[in-house]
Amino acid sequence: MCCALVMGICGACGEPPSAQDGSGQIKAAADQLRLLGYDEQADLLADGVVSLDDYYAAFGLFTDCVEKAGFTVERSTPFISPIDGLSFLYVVGHPKSSSVHEEDSAACGDRFLLTVQRLYRQTNVQQMDSVLAHFVGECMRNEGVDVSGHESTFGDFAGAKSDPPTQRQTVASDCLVQGVTELYPGIIAFSY
Repeated sequence: MCCALVMGICGACGEPPSAQDGSGQIKAAADQLRLLGYDEQADLLADGVVSLDDYYAAFGLFTDCVEKAGFTVERSTPFISPIDGLSFLYVVGHPKSSSVHEEDSAACGDRFLLTVQRLYRQTNVQQMDSVLAHFVGECMRNEGVDVSGHESTFGDFAGAKSDPPTQRQTVASDCLVQGVTELYPGIIAFSY
C-alpha cells in the first residue's frame, strides 16, 4: 500500500462544545454540505447530532467510494483509537500511487466522511484507553517525569504544545508510541 490516510488526534482539544452550541454548529455544517451537493453527510447531520452510528455510516460511504475508485481500505484492530477513544484507525492504499489517485481518495473523504468525522470528534469527549493511560504514566515516571495518575488524554500527559517540543512532550510521545506498539499490535497506523 502506498498512500496512508491516518486520522490525526488533537492532543489538547479540551471539552466539547455544549449540546446547544454543538447542535447549531452541526446543523450549519449540514446546510453547507447540502449546498456543496454532499447530501449523504448533510442527511447524517441534519438532526443537529452526530453519533457514533453516524460516524460509522459516513465511514461506510467513504469506504464504498474509495473502493470503487480502486483503493483498498484496511482497518486497524482495534478500529477505534485507544489514544482518544474517538478516531477510526485505517489505511487507504492504491497499487498505483499517483496524484490522480490521491485526489480521488480526497474527493471521497470530502464528500462522505470528513465533516462528520471532525464534528464527531469535536462534540465528544476524548478518553484514552485506561490500559494505555496506565502504560504511558508508568513509562513517563520511569523516565523521571511527574504524572498525577489522573491523566485521560494525550494532552494531559504531554501538556500544552510548544515548538520545539519540551522534554515532557518528547517523553510523552515516546511512551505513547511504545505503549501503542506493545499493547495493540493490530494497529496498522495511528497519529496523535
